[in-house]
Amino acid sequence: MSKPEDLVGKWKLDRSECFEEFTEAVGMNYVARKVAATSKPTCDIKIEGDKFTLDVHAIVFTKTEIIYTHGNEYESKAIDGTKIKCVGRWEEGKIIMDCEPVDASSTLPKQTYTREIVDGELLTTVVVHSDPEIVCRRYFKKCE
Repeated sequence: MSKPEDLVGKWKLDRSECFEEFTEAVGMNYVARKVAATSKPTCDIKIEGDKFTLDVHAIVFTKTEIIYTHGNEYESKAIDGTKIKCVGRWEEGKIIMDCEPVDASSTLPKQTYTREIVDGELLTTVVVHSDPEIVCRRYFKKCE
């Protein structure tokens, strides 16, 4: 089982599974989906005590910085710009973030992001809680 410090560092996307299905399920338009599919984002993870910082840099899109304290709710933006509220936690060797729209009338489905180390890679699994449920996996290799 991973320890928090195992996830610390800079990671670069190597490959994805079901990414286009994910972006479609969360409402990205066709052109944005195609552009996003060619992007090779990096994810820089820092952990200081209960404070987790994830900096995600995509070549095509803007930088997303997520800072949260273990177990506390925080606000962020979904891939389509919708304001979301999330709760992040460390559980069984994984960073898990449960997210849902701030506006209850939003059509954006709830999502769960899990980051863990599998075979030396950072695996980010995104579950879109829709009908049907979509599971996207993104594999990152360590840069530093």
